[in-house]
Amino acid sequence: MKWEIVNVLSIYENLKSRIEISRVKKLGITLPNTPGGWSIGYDDILVLDKEIERFLQRESIHVLEFGSGISTYSIASRLERSFKGRYCFYSFESDMEWYQKTYEGIENLFPGMDAVKVIKTSYVNFENGDFNFDLEWCLSILEQKLFDVIFVDAPPDTNGEDVRLNLCLRLISLLYPKGVLILHDTNRINEMYAASMLRKFFLVSDTYETQKGITVFRLPRASV
Repeated sequence: MKWEIVNVLSIYENLKSRIEISRVKKLGITLPNTPGGWSIGYDDILVLDKEIERFLQRESIHVLEFGSGISTYSIASRLERSFKGRYCFYSFESDMEWYQKTYEGIENLFPGMDAVKVIKTSYVNFENGDFNFDLEWCLSILEQKLFDVIFVDAPPDTNGEDVRLNLCLRLISLLYPKGVLILHDTNRINEMYAASMLRKFFLVSDTYETQKGITVFRLPRASV
């Protein structure tokens, strides 16, 4: 009986993945390969695409990402298809392997796409014990200072229990009034806690039950 249940669940997950792959392809999202080996799934990609779609009536859009990877491809693909160069997209990555993997892939898939910048950076030690992004340095090299969409998929929990929470708290002030902050991996304990804390700073939040969990925070409070 136990093995039958496992088998049914396996079939269900396989079917669900196929449906999500089909939906991603119908959206015209360009990806280098399947997300196997990446840290984000097709269900997360669909959420990101849906959130960017909310800005389609805008003349332009500005996007900031921490943690490069398959999400970088999907975001870049949607932005180029929908905004035709009327956007800027910055993606920061500290791990050299992930950086090279993403940078080279973007260059190959989207040659000459100047609006997308994949940037290598490093973590620094903060007094509170965080081993986190040096946000001041990151912002110092950006022409754009406010963003419509900020996606956080780094640092890893091995850098500290509250690293993503502390990063997100510092990023809130970089959002436009109707901007969204998106936190990945909110099925994990540390990010689940981060999401619960971040809700205090936003008027609206939506949690999507993807395989790894993704939470979108909308309308930052004026007091932030």
